[in-house]
Amino acid sequence: MDKTTKTAVTFLILLALFVVIGIVFSMLQQPDIEPIKIIRLKKTGSSSIARNEYVTNLADNTIVKVKLRFEGDKAAEKELTQLWPVVRYHCLAVLRGMGREDFNRPEGIQRFKQLVLKRINNELVNGEIHGLYITELVLY
Repeated sequence: MDKTTKTAVTFLILLALFVVIGIVFSMLQQPDIEPIKIIRLKKTGSSSIARNEYVTNLADNTIVKVKLRFEGDKAAEKELTQLWPVVRYHCLAVLRGMGREDFNRPEGIQRFKQLVLKRINNELVNGEIHGLYITELVLY
């Protein structure tokens, strides 16, 4: 092999090595997970529970970012902290079945809340979630 070919092969090997290192590094990075925030509501004795945002595609391929706050009794607070992966699954499943037009109408937002509450309350054994608040909603 001549010198030009050796240089090209060396360059390609180094380039491939850097790409592999970059992929491995990005896979090892853990996303920042916002801790569960629990606020006790004095008048009602309920708890308000917040979790990090949810980002997904809607049924019409619109991207949505939503932050939710759940309000429920103390038993629900304890169960929700243990069931966050299930809660996330249900929230994303409901979001993926809706479209941009659903979130442009109050009835659509109410339907989203009812579906999420129904699905999550079906998972709870002792507690009950009685309120769901959208604290941030962005459609892309």
